[in-house]
Amino acid sequence: FPNSDEQMKAALSSYHDIAKTLDMPCVTEVSFARKFYMAEDFQQKYLLQNEFPSVYKMVSDVLPSSFPAKGWSEAGQQLADSRLAAKLNAFLVRPDKRSPELLEEIVALAPPKLLAMIEDCKENLQDCFSGTFEPKAGIRRGASCGESVAAASTRSMEMIDNEEGLLPPEVRVVTVMDGSMEHLLANSGVPPDELLGSCRALVEEQYHPKVIEAHAKYIEVGATRITTANYNAVPYVYRQTFPKDWETRFVKDTETAARLAVKARDQCGVNNVRVLGCLPPIYKRHRPDIFADFLANDGEESCVKTYRAIAEALVRGGVDAFIVKTMNSWAEVQLVLNAVKCLRLPLIISLEGRLQNTALQPQPHHAFHVAQNVLQAKAEGVPIEVLSFNGAPPEDILFCLEVIQFSGKGAELRAAGIELAACANVAGEQLSEDQAAGTEFKLCRQFNVRKDLREKGYIKRMQSFVRYGASHVGGCYGSTPCQIRDFKDSISNVTRS
Repeated sequence: FPNSDEQMKAALSSYHDIAKTLDMPCVTEVSFARKFYMAEDFQQKYLLQNEFPSVYKMVSDVLPSSFPAKGWSEAGQQLADSRLAAKLNAFLVRPDKRSPELLEEIVALAPPKLLAMIEDCKENLQDCFSGTFEPKAGIRRGASCGESVAAASTRSMEMIDNEEGLLPPEVRVVTVMDGSMEHLLANSGVPPDELLGSCRALVEEQYHPKVIEAHAKYIEVGATRITTANYNAVPYVYRQTFPKDWETRFVKDTETAARLAVKARDQCGVNNVRVLGCLPPIYKRHRPDIFADFLANDGEESCVKTYRAIAEALVRGGVDAFIVKTMNSWAEVQLVLNAVKCLRLPLIISLEGRLQNTALQPQPHHAFHVAQNVLQAKAEGVPIEVLSFNGAPPEDILFCLEVIQFSGKGAELRAAGIELAACANVAGEQLSEDQAAGTEFKLCRQFNVRKDLREKGYIKRMQSFVRYGASHVGGCYGSTPCQIRDFKDSISNVTRS
């Protein structure tokens, strides 16, 4: 986790040197340090506080007393930041570093009123420091952080403020994608619906103009890729909502979604806008743990048939390409590829950006394997144009992009004509249907925006995707046309044709 460009250069150089010696991909994360979580007071300069209390007490006026029972405090921060404490701790922990010179540094760092005390205690200190120190059994040298450091970094965000050099060499043009439709429709007067989501506006014809208006808003602010609003038009949702005619309804509404998006594009009169037909998870988004059971119960043939029905409806509605969106796993992607291979439309493959395993633990380092699978599919003739990550916090998506770039897969994707895309959530947490328990899932107007993603925070995250090779960037859960506009404006002066 480097803190400067120089450190990053050195880290990457070491990374690549080591990677050449391995028989398998090296996917160790290398990213700018973002946030450090302070350990509790008692962890700070642990050996100094706990193994040499007499030494610690001798300079207690300089090193504020800590309060282990209270966890973290301002005093603990001062102790962590103290150079004098660091020197003393080093003197204690490293017998090979004990020297008169280091002791003189300790004296030099002491404030004037303590100089005499330390001078008087020099001999005692040297006696104390003589010999080899063996920590007690079970003591770990160094405190662990309370949380893991996320892939995205504040340092890189600060660097992005300087727009010059925003685009890495491999990204010559940034394609701006749209953002969330569900929240935009809810705020325009479409009643929120726990199951149907944005499809509520497809089911009732009176809301069709709202769908066209929502698409148009994204086009007007600069998005050149808009996605059809049929994300929840899938059998497991429609079976519950329309038990009598769900089989015909979800296909009909999917085609309607495509026609409304095309109509919005035509009304705006913007020639370079592409309508992406959405091929969503057909069962339980963000739930890879139950996808295998669903596949076993319904069978692969049934799943492929469903995806083919959705794809053909989108084609009838006039879409220009498909976006396979928020996939739970590559196995799910493969079902889609089997369904649409005969239709020959360009494809954007977009996986859920946390790449969760069946224990619902984020595994963004598996982006390497995803890239491998995409390259293999492309080699077999599948018309994949873009590999995307969406529906997850920005830091997880950035981690995916970092893994792809640092492992060398980014270059392989570019050589194969495949670009990268990123569309992150704005909300504090993207909940599954089962986790949502109804309330927050229903109140689309009142989702929780993460504090660090307010105002320019989200725009900087979008810019960070570009820095790590994404040439297609848009929004996801909770994003708005205003954010898409601000991102478009922020890159307008640096995009190269």
